[in-house]
Amino acid sequence: MELKIRLKKDYTNYLLSIIIPITITAISIPLFKNILGAEKYGFFSITFNILMLVAATLTGWISQSVIRLYPISNDKYSFTKKTFIIGAITIAVFSIPVIFSFWLYKNDWILSILFCIALFSVVFQFVALPLSQAAFLSKKNIYSELLRTISYITVACLLLYWLPFNYMYSLFTAIIISYLLSAIYLSKQIRDSILNTPAVIGVKPEKENSLASRFLKYGAPLSLWFIFAYLLTISDKLFIMKNSGAEIQGNYQAMFDFLNKGITIFISPVAISLMPLLSASARQAEYSKFKKLLFLILSIEVAVMFLVCILYWCFGAAILFKLIHIPNTREYKLMGLFVIAGSFLWQMAIVAHKTYEIGFKSLRMLAMIIVAFLFQLCFYFLYQKNHLPLIYPLGYALSALLYFILVSVENFKPVAGYIYNKFRNKNKLLQ
Repeated sequence: MELKIRLKKDYTNYLLSIIIPITITAISIPLFKNILGAEKYGFFSITFNILMLVAATLTGWISQSVIRLYPISNDKYSFTKKTFIIGAITIAVFSIPVIFSFWLYKNDWILSILFCIALFSVVFQFVALPLSQAAFLSKKNIYSELLRTISYITVACLLLYWLPFNYMYSLFTAIIISYLLSAIYLSKQIRDSILNTPAVIGVKPEKENSLASRFLKYGAPLSLWFIFAYLLTISDKLFIMKNSGAEIQGNYQAMFDFLNKGITIFISPVAISLMPLLSASARQAEYSKFKKLLFLILSIEVAVMFLVCILYWCFGAAILFKLIHIPNTREYKLMGLFVIAGSFLWQMAIVAHKTYEIGFKSLRMLAMIIVAFLFQLCFYFLYQKNHLPLIYPLGYALSALLYFILVSVENFKPVAGYIYNKFRNKNKLLQ
């Protein structure tokens, strides 16, 4: 299938798989903020981000390896089965440390066990998602995400009503149920699809330890990358809570969730669609076409970023603040502007660094995200004495910009060389 046609088809499916649940989630943000209050909502959001960070760390090396190696696997059924086994072994090995660490953090055994079970359900889904992407089951993701979001909000509201004494128990139980339902549905769809694609005759299935070794070799640096990527997107919330208080952090968290998720609706499907296509095209000598497509995508995203910033500043901020009950001040307005810019730049960087993933340059990606994160920390420590909450979304936006520049340098080398040669040839003619 033509690359652009396949990309448009997958983009549309992934867009729907994101826009429907995110729209529902966006509606639920003011609901949960009103039920819990700014302080409790902010604390749960940070804890949930920690859960996502741990899950991404444990599965990052698996998910990225699946998308890269699945297209060149001859026995898809064996590959899928071994992948789920590797994911199960990974969470089993780390379950005790996770429970103990969370108990030290919160001093609550029940919540620690719930956190670990929630981690298992999220990991299960994180393993199923890349398998469905690599198998080009983009349409199934629509139903999977819809099932997860609706079940989460429904269960959370019911439990918050029936178990008001501990909102964290209710919310983490809702996470467990919703992610498990989504993962089970995806697993069934993957199995049905794989069974309809017969394995290559005469090919011996890979041993589990062999597949795990290949995953580690390619994906281990990417797991570390996920750690720093999540730290880069959560550090602003931690610093703002520590230095500006829970009330401001809760308001900022609600604003960040709303704006960031809104931007993710339109950009993340591009990155999700690109990698499986890029992995498949690497075997078909179509890489040069992907370079041109990549430049076109980034150019469109830059134009959309400026348009969204203008619309937000003119009238969008007033509507947003009224919706999520945030004071309509100039400082909050600027914070939202930096969140928009940072979210766009971060999603654009994820698109741009796909060329590093396909080229097995995961160590370079790790080095660049560490540089961006260290820059963010230095920025916060340098300006935290000013006690201005505005510096935290600004630090997030600047670190996202730095990472985007770093991952884009190699991609734009051919363009820079072309411009340089044109300029040099023109000077020669003038001389």
